[in-house]
Amino acid sequence: MGVADFEADPARRAADDRDIWAEAGVAPFSDSMLAGDFGPAITVAIGDRAGAVVATAHANLPHNA
Repeated sequence: MGVADFEADPARRAADDRDIWAEAGVAPFSDSMLAGDFGPAITVAIGDRAGAVVATAHANLPHNA
């Protein structure tokens, strides 16, 4: 999936992000957490010249209800 395709298919983006994080040994986030359903959240991806994702990061503001 290319970087430009991310906004067109958020579910696929979340799956691709989790794949990249799993390869790096990072615990996965749920689709709801990635989408910001539980509070402010953003995911950023960096692509190469061909449009392939080479790095991704996620930040959120978790809290206890």
